[in-house]
Amino acid sequence: AALLFARIVKPFSRLLRNTFDWLYNKVNNWQKNQVNREAVLGQEISKRIEVLLFEAEEMVRDGRLESAEKKYIEIIGLDPKNFRAFKDLGEVYLKNQNLNEARQTLEHALRLKKNTEPVDEKGKRKESKDLELSKTYFLLATIFEEAGEYAKAVVQLKRALKIEQHNPRYLDRLIEVSILKKDKINAQQAFTELEATNPENQKLVSFKERIETL
Repeated sequence: AALLFARIVKPFSRLLRNTFDWLYNKVNNWQKNQVNREAVLGQEISKRIEVLLFEAEEMVRDGRLESAEKKYIEIIGLDPKNFRAFKDLGEVYLKNQNLNEARQTLEHALRLKKNTEPVDEKGKRKESKDLELSKTYFLLATIFEEAGEYAKAVVQLKRALKIEQHNPRYLDRLIEVSILKKDKINAQQAFTELEATNPENQKLVSFKERIETL
């Protein structure tokens, strides 16, 4: 079992050591401290990951972010290409205001997703209409917005909206960021879409006034 465990973790270590020293160290520490290693590997790995994802979600809901992080680290140790674990871990870091770790983790999640997208007859990758993917773009946009990188935030929000065209939350943020960026065209386009999608939205009047002053 120990040999199997080492085989599982090594590809992760090689893959991420240069990009994620801090995450690499956490996974290696998990490996060293895993007391019940054989019992973990005695289970079918996919079932173990399913349980860990469920447990981590519960912890996030309860605000136990440090415990949730450990669960996601364990999943990544078992499956270094698990998009969902990286996406959710990035969200945990964002909730903790660890913006640099959040950005690196989410960007890696996107690279993993891109590498698993189907390829068309011309060899071009076809991006899936995955709601987890749009959420990843939105989380990245939030990070860029908090860092004052509004142009990058707009790019990520537009990617999220390409998947979920009428999502009021994403449109709201695009209007907000466009106003901060003093980009009247993008702000107006997103406002028109939000007004059509969610006419009862309480923020429409305020948004309209702010856009007119740009």
